[in-house]
Amino acid sequence: MGHVLVLLACLAADPATCREERVPLDLAASRAPLPMECAGAAMEWAAAHPAFIVRRFACRPFDREA
Repeated sequence: MGHVLVLLACLAADPATCREERVPLDLAASRAPLPMECAGAAMEWAAAHPAFIVRRFACRPFDREA
């Protein structure tokens, strides 16, 4: 089972407008991601989406039903 980065992203121009994003992590499925890997993935997402501010993030096991 893989892992996914779950983050809360809010518009920089309107911080009250937020949405949850789920980003699959490209890691070995046999291990849990390290905290540094989660933070790095969140920083990469934020750099690629400058109109948003990441309010919080977490790495979670991938759930096909969610």
